[in-house]
Amino acid sequence: MKKFILLLLILQSAYVFAQQDTTLIYSNPGYNKDPLRSRLKQKIEEKEGLWVITLYDRKDVLIEKISFEDKKLEIRKGAYAFYENGNIKEEGHYNRGYKSGEWNYYYPNKQLYEKVNYLWGKLNSDYKSYWDDGNLKKEGTYNQGKKTGNWKMFYRDKKPALTEEYDENGKLIDGVYFDEQGKSVNNLYVIQPPSYPGGMKAFYQFLAKEIRYPVNAQKNSVQGTVRLSFVVTKTGKIQDISVIESPDNDLSREAVRVLQYSSNWLPAKELGEPVNMKYTVPVRFALK
Repeated sequence: MKKFILLLLILQSAYVFAQQDTTLIYSNPGYNKDPLRSRLKQKIEEKEGLWVITLYDRKDVLIEKISFEDKKLEIRKGAYAFYENGNIKEEGHYNRGYKSGEWNYYYPNKQLYEKVNYLWGKLNSDYKSYWDDGNLKKEGTYNQGKKTGNWKMFYRDKKPALTEEYDENGKLIDGVYFDEQGKSVNNLYVIQPPSYPGGMKAFYQFLAKEIRYPVNAQKNSVQGTVRLSFVVTKTGKIQDISVIESPDNDLSREAVRVLQYSSNWLPAKELGEPVNMKYTVPVRFALK
């Protein structure tokens, strides 16, 4: 019997920032497996029971400091820092390979951009972001990676841009949005979601062309929906792909494999500025 693959994809935005350091230890262990990092000058030291690698560019400008709990440099633990043009851009801590505790992100002018908290790699507790002049831009609360309670966003002049309310499961239950004059507007005026070049029809065509139904799943007549979460970055790249739920590991791997090649998106914008935005994609595999 001839087999057909039915792919059902629905994009749902969840306005969540992702961060600069995208090499997750449990999916890409060790700094040396990153082709960019492997070209940098390195200095490795043992400090207070941790192995610390410091990376420099060809001009000996500091780029990154990463701490590991093992000599093989596979499991991150302790302080992490990323620099741009010699200035700190990102700093925080890892625990067992996951981001943990408070992390701070900075503008090129050294002004604080974001202050976030992590629990086992997921955004948790209070969140705040700022404009490059120091004024508050956005604030709210995360619970295990999900927005909860009241969230607010402000224009540069401190006027309100939005107020949203989320339930304990991270679902948006209410929201009001304003333009610069305080007039009520559609949410798309404040937040513009990312888009795929050529529109969603082109994205669906890309997935339909690239996905191959796993052989074992076909033999065992395994069908179902793989729900993936991913982030479209400010530069239009895909990162932080994770499987939310899936009926089969082979289906999960195939869905993730193809999504990784989906790049060059048009980034989302908040108040006119490009931002990282998290999406979920249900991918349905069906045999007929």
